[in-house]
Amino acid sequence: MSYAPPKSHIQDLTLNATQTGLTPADKSRRFTNLLIDTLAYYILVFALSFLISILGYLTQVDVLAFIDHTVGGWSFAIEIMVLYYAPMEYYTSRSLGKLLTKTYVVSMDGSKPTFKQIFLRSLARAIPFEPFSFLGKNSHGWHDKWTSTQVCYKNK
Repeated sequence: MSYAPPKSHIQDLTLNATQTGLTPADKSRRFTNLLIDTLAYYILVFALSFLISILGYLTQVDVLAFIDHTVGGWSFAIEIMVLYYAPMEYYTSRSLGKLLTKTYVVSMDGSKPTFKQIFLRSLARAIPFEPFSFLGKNSHGWHDKWTSTQVCYKNK
């Protein structure tokens, strides 16, 4: 009787580039995506907070304090993050960062991801230290592994 290590329930993150015509994005493209998307996210949060403040001023209601005390600042930030990523990645397979680096989100078979995959991928980004999940030898973050998705670019 010999010992065999346990099998992982997480799908192996290997994409057949010859079948799909896609190549997994390297760490530098993924980091560039992160920088661009983080900047766009903060601009969106600032713009929405500004609009909410103006709405509060016009209605004489402290809307930001209401959001902070009822929903919580973290919850508001996570909702904005999901609203930033989920619609763009579901309908176009891209975020602003992916658009500029010419990369796409795909399922492991190279097909368009489902809404569930994209939604869970967007939620996973809110996990503290999730960006550090890329520091290993491969360029697969937790939001890729847990949703069986990958960021790729088209072969020329």
